[in-house]
Amino acid sequence: MPIVDLNHHSMYYEVHGQGIPLVCSGGWGTWCHGGERHLPSGLIEHFQVIIFDHRGIGESNDQPSVEATTALYAKDVL
Repeated sequence: MPIVDLNHHSMYYEVHGQGIPLVCSGGWGTWCHGGERHLPSGLIEHFQVIIFDHRGIGESNDQPSVEATTALYAKDVL
């Protein structure tokens, strides 16, 4: 299970395809397990698509002592 530790939590992610990296972010409350089935096949055929679980969703954990902000969610992706 691919996990990266960053910004006070562990983030689950998946990588599909090859090529220029393309990050696809789900909405809050959604997770990426099996997410490649929902990606248009053209994306995976032409890009390295990276999908992930936001903090506290799916296989990503959360640190309750760290205030969740939109800026922090953006920092998680960058």
